Amino acid sequence: RALGEEEKVREGELNLLALHLPGHSPDGLALLLPEAGTLVVGDYLSPCEIPFVQDLDAYRGTLRRLLSLLPEVAQVIPGHGPRLSRDEARRIAEDDLRYLDRLALYRDRGDAAATLSEELPRAADVPGMREHHLENCRSAGLGGGC
Repeated sequence: RALGEEEKVREGELNLLALHLPGHSPDGLALLLPEAGTLVVGDYLSPCEIPFVQDLDAYRGTLRRLLSLLPEVAQVIPGHGPRLSRDEARRIAEDDLRYLDRLALYRDRGDAAATLSEELPRAADVPGMREHHLENCRSAGLGGGC
């Protein structure tokens, strides 16, 4: 069943708090396990790929929200890649937010050409990441010319 924003669920011994995190997709979800000091973030904060953006402004809001939650946890479990410490997750979130803030700046300036030289926050050598960057630019409203 679908979980609502800040819905509390008990699963066995675990208390879970559902968090709606749009940006990658409209129905993005994270689970906070307060007693375990764990945040499960699905398609966010992957150390092995760049953000895959469907809604740039929503994704930026999600990253700001995740940054505000990180002091409450000891570990973060992304959907792609290894378990992260709070500090590792914070570094990835900050890098991703800087990257997406630059895309928003280029969008606001109408400067699609600037995206061509944009440095990826990580995984630049991973096949497909440059293409995903260009898709992020299109999702951000920078058109097909980026």
